[in-house]
Amino acid sequence: MTLLAGTGALTVAVLRSRSASSLLAPTSALLGLGVLTALAGIMADLVWLAAVGTVVAGVGFGGSALATFGTFARIARPHERSAVFASANIINYLGNSVPAVLGGIAVTTMGLRTATEIYALTIAAIVAAALLLRLNQPRASRRRGSE
Repeated sequence: MTLLAGTGALTVAVLRSRSASSLLAPTSALLGLGVLTALAGIMADLVWLAAVGTVVAGVGFGGSALATFGTFARIARPHERSAVFASANIINYLGNSVPAVLGGIAVTTMGLRTATEIYALTIAAIVAAALLLRLNQPRASRRRGSE
């Protein structure tokens, strides 16, 4: 957990002056790549590869969180920010706690390795979908502007 969260916190400190829009796509890609690398390390029983993947995922996690909250701060009006950030934090906590509880249940029924593989592949799929949507966003905006 320290490799992921610690790296994420350090990433936020290092990238805090960058614009949210410049961070979202590359850090999302790093999150997905890191999760898949960590999964490859787990499947190959290579602790060092799992650790490297976790660090890469931490950079992606921290940068993506920074970009997300930076976007919220930019688009919310000053009088809306407290509600927007409160809602984002509730979603964030649910997004972390519900999968952790489901993961615990999955471990007891499927075993640690299978549950870990499913969990990591699900995260990678969600990240890939979000990244594709983000990369498609400028094209969709251009199409709407030309209509």
